[in-house]
Amino acid sequence: FVLAWLILQAMGSVFQATMLTEIGRHLADFEGALRENCGPSHLKGDVCLGPSWNLRYAATLDFPPGAGGDLGDFDVVVPADKTF
Repeated sequence: FVLAWLILQAMGSVFQATMLTEIGRHLADFEGALRENCGPSHLKGDVCLGPSWNLRYAATLDFPPGAGGDLGDFDVVVPADKTF
């Protein structure tokens, strides 16, 4: 029984070491992508815009009531002079 427990503990330790190594590799890849894509030329405000990254809208959307007060329909049209 003790030998089985020790083998299980050794297997768990090997698995944890493998996972820690994999996490370290992914972290290094992520930091490399940040260095490459978050230089001063790729910053818009405090947001990094890489080659395939896009800026998301993060504010409250205001939907004015429609003409006639009809609440049965929920079609929203964003005017050309407004940005979404």
